[in-house]
Amino acid sequence: MREALIRLNPEIAAQPDRADEVIYNLRACLLSVQVDGLVRVNENFMGWLRGEKTMPFGRNCEHVSVRLVDAVQPSRNQLTVTHQWTYGVDSAFSRLSQETRRQDAGATVRFDVVFLINGLPLVIGEAKTPTRSAVTWFEGAYQINQLYEKEAAAMFGPNVFSFATEGRCYRYGSIRMPIDTTATRSYSTGLTRTSGSITETDGEDVPEIGGTPLYSPFHSPFQIGPVKRLPWSR
Repeated sequence: MREALIRLNPEIAAQPDRADEVIYNLRACLLSVQVDGLVRVNENFMGWLRGEKTMPFGRNCEHVSVRLVDAVQPSRNQLTVTHQWTYGVDSAFSRLSQETRRQDAGATVRFDVVFLINGLPLVIGEAKTPTRSAVTWFEGAYQINQLYEKEAAAMFGPNVFSFATEGRCYRYGSIRMPIDTTATRSYSTGLTRTSGSITETDGEDVPEIGGTPLYSPFHSPFQIGPVKRLPWSR
């Protein structure tokens, strides 16, 4: 994150210590999740991702926008994909059921897949086995929606969306939204079916909510669209 701030912001590159001031503010935003709630923290962090937040780094302490990601030149961002990301949780806030917490793991949450851009975990995914017909994407979505977002709420502060799959069906949704099936997509035919306010089309088109594109790190141009709560859809 610090390297990205220096790389993407000339005012910070001129005085690299300014990056620490930004990181301090980002950390404070995430730590406030126990008081302000995940939805408010996520909305606040989206302001940072969209470059709406400013710091007095300009000439004569003029406030200038701080960029966490480069929306114009995506190649300037650093993408990291992790497997089995382990996140430590304060046992005082631990709410995971005994069957979902390994006895030898202590108070930790383990995410199957995490996509980080410039060090920020923007996308989190749960992958279930495709070999057991009784296991579906729903179990992964339930873990994220009902367990992880409560157990490791700060991890979801920068979250753009999360996904769940068992290798046959892929579904995604935003934080604190119910696990819904308002839009379906056939991967064998590419056919899109729409219900309610969510639309997704095949190819490189961007998912929309009420006609507003919901950009993600995987679409070009790299943008973070308006904060919208996206029910789990396929």
